[in-house]
Amino acid sequence: AAAAVAGAAWPIPTAIVVGVALVLARTVWEAHQAQLERLRRRGPKRTDRARTALGLPWYLLRGAVGNLWAIGLGLAVGLGGYWLIRALAKPGAGALTVLAGVAIGIGTMLAWWGPSAWETRAGARRLLGWALPTPFARWLVGLAALTAAGLGIFLLAN
Repeated sequence: AAAAVAGAAWPIPTAIVVGVALVLARTVWEAHQAQLERLRRRGPKRTDRARTALGLPWYLLRGAVGNLWAIGLGLAVGLGGYWLIRALAKPGAGALTVLAGVAIGIGTMLAWWGPSAWETRAGARRLLGWALPTPFARWLVGLAALTAAGLGIFLLAN
């Protein structure tokens, strides 16, 4: 909902931010899986954190490549649908704003639930678990995001 509302006002920057967030989440998953595999093979070592930190460029590359299908599908459907409807229907400025929000929302959903996206969702879960460790904090941030999205929809509609 938040991506759809932000996408209505700023479609291209929102698509970039969503793409970066998806790659970051996948990078966290890749780094965590590599660390678990090292622990399984040889047990805990003092250098585990340093090794994970030094491997971040590799995990970032793996995260970006692993999300190519999901992000590509989201971009193709979301932005492609936006440009197609814009070219065929010639809607007014207000309708284009709503259309941009819907396109970004659909694209985000496809990237989140698309091919090979379960790793991205697992990385996001781990990242949010570190950032918001208590259920109350997660509930409060979720409520704030939904409130902001509802306010954004209200302001765009008026």
